[in-house]
Amino acid sequence: SYISIRGLGPDFLTTTLNGRLQTSTGDVRSVEYDQYPSEIVSGVDIYKTPNASIVGQGLVGSVDIKTIRPLNVRDRVIAIGAKGIYTDTGKLNPDSKRFGYRFNGAFIDKMADDRLGIALSAAYANEPYQVKEERAWGWGSRTIEGQTVRSLDGLATWNNSTTVKRLGLTGTLQYEITPSWIATIDGFYSKFKDDQARRGVELPLACCAAGGVANVIEDGIVTDATFIGVPAVVNNHEFKRNADLYSFGGNLAYDGENGWRGFLDFGWSKTDRVESILETNGGTGFQAAGANDTVDVVLRDDRLIVTDHVIDYGDPDVIFITDPNGWGGGAPNGRQMGYLNNRIVDDEITQVAAQLEREFGGGPLKSISAGGSYVVRDKSLTPDEYYLELADGATSAQVPEEFLLDPIDSWVGLGQVIAYDARGLLRSGFFNDLPNTTEGVLGKAFEIKEKIASLYLMANLNQDFGSGLLTGNIGVRAEHTDQQSDGFRTTAATGLQPFSDGDKFWDILPSANLNFRFHSDWVIRVAAAREIMRPRMDDMAANFSYGFNETGDLAGLITGSSGNPRLRPYRATALDLNFEKYWGTKGYIALQLFWKKLHSYISRQETEFDWTGFPLRDPDATNPNGFITTPVNGEGGKLYGAEIAG
Repeated sequence: SYISIRGLGPDFLTTTLNGRLQTSTGDVRSVEYDQYPSEIVSGVDIYKTPNASIVGQGLVGSVDIKTIRPLNVRDRVIAIGAKGIYTDTGKLNPDSKRFGYRFNGAFIDKMADDRLGIALSAAYANEPYQVKEERAWGWGSRTIEGQTVRSLDGLATWNNSTTVKRLGLTGTLQYEITPSWIATIDGFYSKFKDDQARRGVELPLACCAAGGVANVIEDGIVTDATFIGVPAVVNNHEFKRNADLYSFGGNLAYDGENGWRGFLDFGWSKTDRVESILETNGGTGFQAAGANDTVDVVLRDDRLIVTDHVIDYGDPDVIFITDPNGWGGGAPNGRQMGYLNNRIVDDEITQVAAQLEREFGGGPLKSISAGGSYVVRDKSLTPDEYYLELADGATSAQVPEEFLLDPIDSWVGLGQVIAYDARGLLRSGFFNDLPNTTEGVLGKAFEIKEKIASLYLMANLNQDFGSGLLTGNIGVRAEHTDQQSDGFRTTAATGLQPFSDGDKFWDILPSANLNFRFHSDWVIRVAAAREIMRPRMDDMAANFSYGFNETGDLAGLITGSSGNPRLRPYRATALDLNFEKYWGTKGYIALQLFWKKLHSYISRQETEFDWTGFPLRDPDATNPNGFITTPVNGEGGKLYGAEIAG
């Protein structure tokens, strides 16, 4: 889904399609590359150093995905492909798949005396993924037989099965109006479906069991233990994500014989995403009233294995849908047999860009180009969440036979575990879904609007010197940002209320890229630039939440968190130096050195906060002096390193 450039993740780079910024299927800016099937992409350019003409620069790089330009293809192309996929772990869940496939096809041709070009491509994937997951937590300190040891607090294990279905379509139409004028229209559509089943058992052990025995202690760690009275929780979780990505672009380019060239470009990108997480819980009885387990757990080869247990987790006459340990205390009726978390994300970008370039006949100045762009982005998140309880008010219920599936096999030694169609149960009316309208949920909603206007001027260089050729560019880009975030925040007088905030600012971004190409097939590249990367969009959200801490280091204090609509970009000064040796077209080796001084770095900062007057439901919250955590622009450090490539 993501790539890393120079060790940094997706929050520090930008992605474009044919030079146009793209929306994302996540809550942040970073593009998920699994939206773009490789079969319909003709190439990818990665800019590790910026130049003034790049729209949407990144702090560590910019990625431009390219689709085919049919007028640049010499002959007609008809291509088809197929691939089969096999998961060697087998089916971890009964409603999953072991085999998958991918199909793709492409057609490229030119007509009307090679003045009209068309390129069409399609790719479809239906791919299964099977993952065994184990999570241990705690390892708290305890005194056993007079010595201080660390023992396991809890163990959770799941069988995860995912089916990813993706359709990708691209179409490009090019027309040579005259030898100097070319019009291009691009279209891209991606439909992405991700269905996941996550089933397993959570074992609250030392934290919650009635007792236990340390059978073996090695180097201060309990490596073999028997836990008595374990209130196990059986999970049947389902995750669905549907995302539709639309991208359209038009370009009118001029390349005359008089030394002038330029283009006018329009781009539009939109993503509609609906994500739904359905969690249902099972156990032997309501709120620890059922039978508890006796479990032997052994730490072996850095893995935890259950060597013995009592309860049959695969028997529908033993495991019921219920609130096993009373974890649903916050639900309206004090019981929670499950939870439904829907998230609706809409993201839209409109972009207009233009460039005019004048080429010169001789001298070191090859050409001068000037241009600008205007980008409008609107992204929103709407939460839609529900508590689930049994429809008839019961505290426990068997799974109806028509929704039962074959049990899963626990891969850590718990035997078979009950499996059922949780979404089928929800659709049948088995659950009452009670809207969660608490401030913590409603306050997650946000909408962020950005308007970014840019102008740039760049000189392109080309000059022979005694033993080689100097190429490159020197330029400056000026960007004006107008950002606003709409969301919710809580006040003492009115509770949850709509809230808007934002900021306006300029960034001046000079850059220089010089390439010394020696006749001996050595190339030395030198670059210097002022770089920025815009903040994560969820960090800019105008939302606000808080609560009372009953345990932990901040017990007895009120703590909260918020976004920051006035957040400025990451900013850095960067220097790059590359040494490259080529052997014709047969190979090369390169040493790439980079150094960045981070003038502004975004981090979440915890500061003291006076909560006097804020409405609180907990009667123990009497101390108004607490803390709030919010993203801020702080002073940065340095990032430097070396890369070797060949």
